[in-house]
Amino acid sequence: MEAAMGILEALKRTFNIGGAKIEILAGSSVFPQGGEIKGQLLIKCGNYEISGNSITMLLEEFWQERRGSGKNSHTVTVRSPHGKITFADRFTLDSGMEYAYPFSFKLPLNSRLSTSSTGWSLMVVLDVPKAFDPEKRIILKVGPAKEFLAVSEALQRQLNFKEKPKSWRWDKSTSATYFRLIPAEDLQKEFDYIAFELLQEYNGGVSGTVIFDLQEKFLKDYFKAIVDLDWVRQPFKLERSELYREKGSFNYEFITQKLNTYIRKIIAERDPYNKV
Repeated sequence: MEAAMGILEALKRTFNIGGAKIEILAGSSVFPQGGEIKGQLLIKCGNYEISGNSITMLLEEFWQERRGSGKNSHTVTVRSPHGKITFADRFTLDSGMEYAYPFSFKLPLNSRLSTSSTGWSLMVVLDVPKAFDPEKRIILKVGPAKEFLAVSEALQRQLNFKEKPKSWRWDKSTSATYFRLIPAEDLQKEFDYIAFELLQEYNGGVSGTVIFDLQEKFLKDYFKAIVDLDWVRQPFKLERSELYREKGSFNYEFITQKLNTYIRKIIAERDPYNKV
């Protein structure tokens, strides 16, 4: 009987039954590109003491890829680490005790936006010899950078534009973030939409391209639309000093003024008699 109990106890330890319970408190529902992830790791030890080699946490980027061909084609999830914290080496957790470890990671600038199958996660592993390692993974929701949101917000506030739902996306080849806005009614005769492809700069500014999809007004515009040339691309750049006011709030008026310069120029070049 005692031998059987000993085997059962060994199996519990091997498979972490009644052992460590791991909880990751990330502190926010959405994290912006380039933003900080701060939180706390909680480990509650169960019915027996746990000793191991290390307690670590990884910040992971993940996405899906198709592998193989034909009948052997399948989808795999690829994970790439972007940061690691080692909370303890050669650790011992006493039974019934709870342990707390604060953590902080920094997302890369222009990081991947989260979707249903791609994004970012935090992974905790307790390296325990001769046992299945207790582990926990949580998915993080990463949204647009606050600077990109400010550009969109400025046009909505100042020019009555409307953000097109679900237009935000991330380009894996350039790391640029794309989003689209629908002009106010008085500008809809000129533009179908205005879109941005933006990158965060290390100095706190943004750079990229603004795309004006032109409304067909003249015969030549219809021919351009047929061959997908009915749009105008212009460079778009805002320094940190242009994005922010002295006290740290966003300068929505300046952002709008910069775009308005392009709008007036494009309208004037298309129709010199149109007063804007």
